[in-house]
Amino acid sequence: ADDRQFATRYAGQLWDLSVVDIPEPAKWLDVGGAASYLWMWEHYLHQRDLGNGHIQVIFHAINSPTEKMLNTNDDCKLPPVRLDIPLSLKIPSGAKARQVWLATAEAGLSQSKLPFKEIDGRVSFVIPRLRFWDVIVIELENASAFK
Repeated sequence: ADDRQFATRYAGQLWDLSVVDIPEPAKWLDVGGAASYLWMWEHYLHQRDLGNGHIQVIFHAINSPTEKMLNTNDDCKLPPVRLDIPLSLKIPSGAKARQVWLATAEAGLSQSKLPFKEIDGRVSFVIPRLRFWDVIVIELENASAFK
């Protein structure tokens, strides 16, 4: 039931028609060494314009599966849990981060605020634990769209 609750609770971040890709994701998001295990991360960086200069940046952090081909994982290998994943997002000039939060359905539906630092036009934060899939939302004010 957690997956249905998750999809219902966070439908705006998942399916809102105003959620669009951020072009050139590597220009904006620095995933550092996590690039080796964040599955296809460049495809999962989005923005949602809430109007009046408020933008949500939505990042789907997906732990890369151990097997990339269908029908080759008969022994059900699971990827290792990833801990303390540092990320840094470049934000548009003049924008200010209001909050960073993480939503997950793993080990029970939960949403938690993440501590962050905003220095020199970048918002830095750490994903504390990634088992399979977490959604990170960075809320910005005084922001223009990522182009």
